[in-house]
Amino acid sequence: MKNVLWDRVALLVGVILAFVLMWWAVSTYFGDEGVRFTMLGTATLILFVAVFTMYTIAMRQVMSVHNATINGIVDFQAADDRGEVARARVLQEVVRSDRDYAKEVGRLAARFGQDQAKAITDANKQPLALPERSSFNPDAWGSVPVVQFADYDIAD
Repeated sequence: MKNVLWDRVALLVGVILAFVLMWWAVSTYFGDEGVRFTMLGTATLILFVAVFTMYTIAMRQVMSVHNATINGIVDFQAADDRGEVARARVLQEVVRSDRDYAKEVGRLAARFGQDQAKAITDANKQPLALPERSSFNPDAWGSVPVVQFADYDIAD
């Protein structure tokens, strides 16, 4: 296995040696004006590379956010599709069992409504704690009870 440190040291020494040789050649053949022009060109090239590198890094970050957003949408759609399949299976069971579909839907809607009304009244009975001075404290807003709905089974 090669030693990466020595490879980097050799590359750095080679770049420094090439820069010194270029400096010597320009100052010998073109004088001080040539050296100034070469320094300006080198600085411009380094600036261009730095700006292009920052642009590339920014584009990678934007693309990672874009990919995460698209993946979230796809995951949400997959979960929604699973819910649709589950609802279709429930309706299929209702049809197969020869029950009255309208009665089943009405019964389930009534149970949903009763549980929702109970959840709202239970939440309104709880006094809310006033927030502390700091709005950055996530615990400052007090606790609101979470009401769980009963599991609904079409066969009830």
